[in-house]
Amino acid sequence: MIKKAKITISRYKTDEIIVLALAASIFFTVYAVVAMMIFVILYLLRQNRLSNILASTPGSQYLILFCPLTLIVSMVRDNPDGVLLAYAFSAFFLIALFIRSVMTRALFEGLIATSCAASAFSFLVIVFQRLFCNDNPLYRASSSFMNANYYAAATEVLILFCFYKCFILPSADHQARKFYLAALLWNVLGLYLSDCRTAFIALGIAIPVMLIMNGQKKTLVFTLSLEALVLIAVTFLPDLFPRLSDTASDLDLRIGIWQTALLGIVRQPLFGWGGDAYIQIFSRYGGPEATHAHNLFLDPLLNYGIAGTVLLGLYVRSNLRAIRCMQLYKQDRPRYNLVAAVLTAVFIHGITDIAMFSVQTGLLLAIVLAVAGINENQRQIIPHLRKYPIWAEQPLSLRVDHHRRPI
Repeated sequence: MIKKAKITISRYKTDEIIVLALAASIFFTVYAVVAMMIFVILYLLRQNRLSNILASTPGSQYLILFCPLTLIVSMVRDNPDGVLLAYAFSAFFLIALFIRSVMTRALFEGLIATSCAASAFSFLVIVFQRLFCNDNPLYRASSSFMNANYYAAATEVLILFCFYKCFILPSADHQARKFYLAALLWNVLGLYLSDCRTAFIALGIAIPVMLIMNGQKKTLVFTLSLEALVLIAVTFLPDLFPRLSDTASDLDLRIGIWQTALLGIVRQPLFGWGGDAYIQIFSRYGGPEATHAHNLFLDPLLNYGIAGTVLLGLYVRSNLRAIRCMQLYKQDRPRYNLVAAVLTAVFIHGITDIAMFSVQTGLLLAIVLAVAGINENQRQIIPHLRKYPIWAEQPLSLRVDHHRRPI
């Protein structure tokens, strides 16, 4: 399968091979990811490249301010988990910047192939769990991830990868296309086995968004028809998704968590409580027990306050601004549309959960956002592009697709 997906290691440089290994480790437990992250940090330290990466990546100054800020806040709030998370964030952001600093079109396509191939392992794990570890009726299979929702969030991204490779940027290699169709099938089945309701809703919106942006009308009609059939099937056969019957009670629980998080935000609006705040404060305000605020927008405000959230937002804005310029290059527009679809899924899923707040899913999202580095790195080797802002539209005569073949 890996051969069919055309992952040819010899075509990649050492940095790129390391990034490919990072992507593969996502699907082999959190311990594999942490081990790879430690290796990468040591690798960069030995080569004295950390300062150069921090200095050369747009927006990195916001992360440089964010990490010590959340560390100090966690210490002041007597939040030991927050202190550990501050150090973990520092390492994670360094690695995310490293991936962005070496990203190319070929590497991004290789990362998609590597991720899809490695996901076969996590699929086999979840099948095994559902067959042999399902004695408890409350049990939810989580595959090689820390919980079922994290696995579902990663699978959302992989399904979008497969759609991108099969329908948006189809390969002339029929064997490769068969591989991505197979990967699409096992990831959809893996998502079903995870019993995650929100992930299907997120995909039901994100996939049409990607198809609309690419003008794939026939595929869009087919996809929407298939989604309608699934809705009809669920209506008449509710046992297909057993957890649907718990939706009302789960929503009540979420509302209680959100109310508690809002109380915490109001009490410490400027700097927050430090990382992992909800589990530190829920009993103080009589809220439901949970590990986090279950909302992508409330959790950063609770943890890092307005100051920390603004710093994160400024970095994300810088990152997205660089991604936005991909629309200017014909060969990058499908990648831009893929990123837009992934972010759509992340935001929709983020309404009721923050499944991207884990080492594995966070790294996968960092890989997607690192496409910003494609044109940033290109500007380092094409001198006449440097005088134009990365987000500005260059004259037609300077556009990269004028002298580069699409991948």
